[in-house]
Amino acid sequence: MFTEAQNFSLVQTELNEVFRQNYEATLPPSYATAMTAEIFKVTDTTHAAYIGTVHKGPGLFSKIGEVQAIPSYVAKVANKWTVTIADFGEGIEISKNLFDDDIYGEWQAQVAEFAIMARRTQDYNAFKIFRGAFTTTLTADGAALIGAHTLIGGGTTNNQIVAADVGAATTVLTTSAFNIATKRLAEVKSQAGVPLQCVPNCLLVPPALYVTARQIAVSALVPESGNNAVNVFTMDYAVKVYQSVWIGSASPDGLGSDTAWFVLDSQRHAIRRFVRAGIVTSLRDWSMSNNRTYFYQAFFREEVFAPDYIGLVGALGDTA
Repeated sequence: MFTEAQNFSLVQTELNEVFRQNYEATLPPSYATAMTAEIFKVTDTTHAAYIGTVHKGPGLFSKIGEVQAIPSYVAKVANKWTVTIADFGEGIEISKNLFDDDIYGEWQAQVAEFAIMARRTQDYNAFKIFRGAFTTTLTADGAALIGAHTLIGGGTTNNQIVAADVGAATTVLTTSAFNIATKRLAEVKSQAGVPLQCVPNCLLVPPALYVTARQIAVSALVPESGNNAVNVFTMDYAVKVYQSVWIGSASPDGLGSDTAWFVLDSQRHAIRRFVRAGIVTSLRDWSMSNNRTYFYQAFFREEVFAPDYIGLVGALGDTA
C-alpha cells in the first residue's frame, strides 16, 4: 500500500515523463526553433536584467617600420542596452478522478499538448526578432535590426537588401537576390568602419519560401535555368536552410511575412537568447486543493535581443 507521499511522487514522475517526451520531441533539421544554435546564441544570466554595451573595436592594422612604436587605438563603447528577462508560465488542473481512472488516456493527451505549447511559446517569443526586424526590433543604436545604422566610428552601413540593389522590381528571393545578399553580408561594416567579410551559412525563410530557398542554396545545379550551370552556392558555401512558421503570415500576432528572408553568418551575428531559467515544472497535490484536483504548472524565464546588426542581412521580398 502506497503512502500519500509515495503516490504524489509517482504522479509527479508520470506527469513529468509525458511532459519531457513532448517538450523535447525533435523536429526535422530544417525547422528552426529557439534552440537552433546557428540563429540564437544562448547567454545564461543569474539576474532579472542583463546590461551591455556595443564596442567600436579596432580598425585595420597599421604598417610600421622595424623599430617604430606600435600604434594603438582607444577602446570605445557606446549604445548601452538592457534586456529585461520575461517570465512565461501556464498551469493545468487535472482532477484526481480523471488521473486515477485514466479515461481514454485524456490526462496524457492534456499534458502532452501542454508541453508542446511550452516549446512553441519559446519559439514564438524568440522569432519576434525577425517578425519586427524591419520595423519594431531595434538594436542598441535605436535603429531597426535590418536597415541603416550609424557607426560608432563614424559613417553608416546598411544591412537591408532593397529592389535597387537587386536591379529588379522586387526583392523576392531569387538566385540573383541571394547573390546580392551574400555580397552585402561581406560588405557590411564593423563599428570601426571596416567591411567584416561575413560568410553566409544560414538562410532563414518562412515555410512559403522553403522550396525556393533549398533550390537556390542547396541544389547541385542552378535551379530552373535549363543550362545545367553549376550552382556556386553549393560548391563554395555550406548554407543551411531553415524555415520557421513563426516568421510567416501564420504567426498569431499577424506581423509575420511569407516573402521576407534573412541571411546570417552564424559565427558573427549578434542575435542572443538570454536564459534566466530553463523550463521548470511542479505539481501541487490534490490533497492541497479544495476540489480534489492536481495543479501541474510549468514556467521559463528568458528573452531575446540583438544588440548589433553585424552578421545579418534581410529583405522584405517585395517592392521595398
